[in-house]
This record gives sequence, C-alpha cells and structure tokens, in this order.
Amino acid sequence: MIYRFGDCVLDKERYELRRADAVVIIEPKVFQVLVYLIQHRDCVVTRDELLEHCWPGTFVSESALTQCLARVRKAVGDHRGGLVAYFGHPQAHEDDIQRGIRAGLCLVEALQKRPVAYANGQIAVRVGIHTGPVVVGEIGGGRHDPLAVGETLTIGARLKDLAEPGMVVISATTARLVEGYFLWQEKAVPPLPWGDQGLVAYHVLGESETRSRLDIVAKQRRLTPFVGRETEWWYSESVGSR
Repeated sequence: MIYRFGDCVLDKERYELRRADAVVIIEPKVFQVLVYLIQHRDCVVTRDELLEHCWPGTFVSESALTQCLARVRKAVGDHRGGLVAYFGHPQAHEDDIQRGIRAGLCLVEALQKRPVAYANGQIAVRVGIHTGPVVVGEIGGGRHDPLAVGETLTIGARLKDLAEPGMVVISATTARLVEGYFLWQEKAVPPLPWGDQGLVAYHVLGESETRSRLDIVAKQRRLTPFVGRETEWWYSESVGSR
C-alpha cells in the first residue's frame, strides 16, 4: 500500500518514506506510528488507542510517546509548533481559570494584529482550555521541565482540535467555573466512533462587563440596588499650635 500526502510518499510494503523525492531515515516504531495515523487520518486518534495498537501490552511513558510523535512530525516535515500552558502550577491563584482564558484571547488578538501573516495562513492559533486534575512531574532523560499527564490534557487537546484559527474553545466544566465573566456560544462537537460523546464545548467571544462575583450574583438573582444611601466622604483635619 502506498500513501501520498503533501510532498511525501510512504510505501508500507517496502518500508520506505520519501519526502521531496529523498529517502527519509525513520525508526521502526516511528514508521509504525506514522502508518497507523495515516490509516486513521479521518478521525482523531486518542492516546490510549495509539498505545493499544502500537505498544500492545507494553508500558510507555508520556515522555516516550511525546518524543515518538515529535519524530513522526519531523519525518514528514511538519514544523508547526505547539504550546501547553499550565495555570495553577507551580503556584495556584484563585482566578487561574480566568487568567487562562484571558491569555488565550490576548494571544488571538496579538496574532490578528499581524494581518499579512495571518491572512496568508503563515501563522495561526487555536486555543483549547479544560479544567481538571493532572499529575505533574519531571520529564526525565536529563530534562527537568514539568510534564503534566492525565485526561485533562487529552480533553484540552480535543478542544484545540475543535477550534478554528483565531478561536478560543473551552469545556463545559471550565465554563461553569467562570460563568458571567465571559461571553460565549456553544460549539458543535462532531460525533466520534469512540468516547467523548458527552463533550460540550463553547467558543469564547470575549469578556463581559462583569468584574466581580457580586456583580454576577446581583444579575442572576436580580437584586435591586441600594437606595437611601449617600456617598461617604472621608476627610482629615490638621490642627496646628502656636
């Protein structure tokens, strides 16, 4: 079976990958992962599915999987960058979720201020945000960068894939925790042949005028404003002596 994509040609029978008519040296496991991803190119391949088919009965660390996928992308000439940001680690803040969404909106806005590159599709940004527990530790192999693992990152990546260029997409869990602070509309989630059937996503349109939890409660409960109260003025007097 021969697969053609971009400037690449993959010959499964000859165990050969060519890019721009040049043979690409590729490791056996990387080749196997690439073949599986190509065969399932019409759907999103989950981490567990990839491990089950390419590493059956074998424990594979998150760092080893990440490195393998990086080699796959390098082999096919995909140099698009990706960024994972943790809000709440190593230091937690009460408004970490709001900070994360605002950071995503600011990133999109900053990119759109570069109209030429943005219009030509040279650079694009898609943001997916989910809130939940993760396990954070060192990557290993001589590197000490923090690596978070868990279903939270998987859902975040799924949300990123749902986003269109210049879009910030959040999960229903995240939306409940920041309700009232942002404006959004529900984002359609295509059905998958496995899992994620209950995933609900929202496209964040921007910030609302709300600035405090009291504002949100007042709107939700339709509280009336204070009446019969005058502005309190604070003043001080200085007394001199002769």
